[in-house]
Amino acid sequence: MSDNIKDNLTKYEDLQNRISNGGKLTQPSEDPLAYSYLNKMKDARTQISQYATISTKLQNDLNLYDSTLSSTAELITEIRTVAIRAANSTIDDTDRQNLANEVNEKLRSIVALGNTNVQGKYMYSGSKTTVEPFKITVDGEKITQVTYTGDSTSLHREVGFNDTMKINYTGEEVFANKGADGVNIMNEIITLRNAISSGNNTATLNQIEKMDNALNQVLGYSAVNGNKVKHLENLSNTLQELDIRYAENEDTVGSLDMATLINALNTQQTSYQATLYIAGQISKVSLLNYIQ
Repeated sequence: MSDNIKDNLTKYEDLQNRISNGGKLTQPSEDPLAYSYLNKMKDARTQISQYATISTKLQNDLNLYDSTLSSTAELITEIRTVAIRAANSTIDDTDRQNLANEVNEKLRSIVALGNTNVQGKYMYSGSKTTVEPFKITVDGEKITQVTYTGDSTSLHREVGFNDTMKINYTGEEVFANKGADGVNIMNEIITLRNAISSGNNTATLNQIEKMDNALNQVLGYSAVNGNKVKHLENLSNTLQELDIRYAENEDTVGSLDMATLINALNTQQTSYQATLYIAGQISKVSLLNYIQ
């Protein structure tokens, strides 16, 4: 009987507490199943908030990749235009050397894009983010070699529930692709510049096709990057909708209208008082039995 009294008293006090908190569920004893569900909803909303923070940062990073890739594509297009001009057999040696120098400077700009550093981290170094990915060897002002010093590590990040994304592009894959159809862009530009400088029109024309391949390579990564940005935008919208739904569920499960709670409190008070009355009657009977 004492256990029943304690149980009814606990339920009565829990209802009083819930009413004082505006009907909000505040502790497990008030409704264990609902309380457990609420905690899961709160954990999920916390995770959604973290995903939102990650998504914002990644979209900024991907926009930076888009900028460098777009600038690289523009420079390759300009280099191709220079190559077409240089293949004209009517230009003189002075013009030819000027065009070769122009290609050299555009190559230097591409190297600088490959060495883009954001807040102390190099974008195209793979996992070696503190290492400048591209080193140049020069002869006077002429770049004779570009060496990649980063690694080929792909970095991944969880961006949503059961959703992981590759978040980087290495300089090796974008600028020095070693695949069967890949183009080592910087080496091909050096070859083009040398062909222009030496007046080798046949070699210059051959390198124009290499520039087309180089442009397609960069545009390919730009398209992949754009798809990732779009995916993050769609994911952000989905997570926002999910967060709203979870918040609504929290309100539904975690609170009751005051009228319902007051009715429950009155019922529980009656139950508690009845338990006390029965316990009192049992005590009287026991006392009489003891006296007799």
